[in-house]
Amino acid sequence: MADHSMLHEWIESVRQRQTPEWCDWALQGIQGAVVFHLGAFCDIPPGKPEHWQILKPPYPVTALEFTYELEHVRKAGLLLCVESFDADGFYVIPAEKVRGGGWITGEPIRGWRNEAGALIFETSSKTEPSGVLMARWALAATVFNLLQCVNVQAIDNPAPQRLNAKRVAKGNVPLYSFKTLCLGLPNERCNGAALGGTHASPRLHLRRGHIRHLGEGRRVWVQSCVVGSGPGVVEKDYRLVAKAAAA
Repeated sequence: MADHSMLHEWIESVRQRQTPEWCDWALQGIQGAVVFHLGAFCDIPPGKPEHWQILKPPYPVTALEFTYELEHVRKAGLLLCVESFDADGFYVIPAEKVRGGGWITGEPIRGWRNEAGALIFETSSKTEPSGVLMARWALAATVFNLLQCVNVQAIDNPAPQRLNAKRVAKGNVPLYSFKTLCLGLPNERCNGAALGGTHASPRLHLRRGHIRHLGEGRRVWVQSCVVGSGPGVVEKDYRLVAKAAAA
C-alpha cells in the first residue's frame, strides 16, 4: 500500500521544468484537489459507456493515481480530472512518471454526451484524440461511477502533519491526503437469487442501476454495484474485500 500520494511530485515537477501551457491551467485549482489512489490499473473493474450514468467528477478537481505495467516495467500514472462548468462532461489531463524523476504530462481531453447520448471527445489539437487518451478518460469515468455503487467505500488516508510542517518550512509542496476504494465482493458468485444457470460467474464488472420487474406490476430500483467473481485479497491500494458466506 502506498504511504503517500504522488500529486506533490507532479506539482514540483511542473514548477521546476518547462511544461505545456495546460499544466499552468491545471495548477490553478490544484490546491483543493481530492486524491484517490487506485492501485493497479488491471484490478479496476471494467466499465461500459452505457453504464456511465455519471459524467462528472465527485469534486471540482479530482486526482486519480494508479500503477500499470508496460513491457514488464511497472509505471505510475496520474489523471487530473476537472469538471466542465459550462457543459456536461469533464476534462482529464494524463501524466506519467518517468525514470530518473520528473513527469510527462499529456494533452487534456474532454468527454461528454451529446443530445443523442453518444460520447464525444475533443482535445486542443487538430488531430483526433488518441486511443490512449480516450482510455484514460474512460478510466476516470469508470471510477466516478464506482464511487456511486452501494458496495464501494472510499477510505481516507490522512497526510502526515509533522512531515508536512517540515516540508512547508523548507518551501516544499506538502503531501496530500488520499483515498482508497474498498470493494465488498462475494466469495464466489455475484449477489442475488440463483437463476438456475450453470455458467461460471462473470469477470468482476460494474452493473448499472436499473429497474427490476417483480411481476404483477411491481417494480423496484436496483442500485449500481460491483458484481462478478473476485479474490478476497488486498492488492496494493485497491482493496477487494470478500464478504462472508451466509450461514
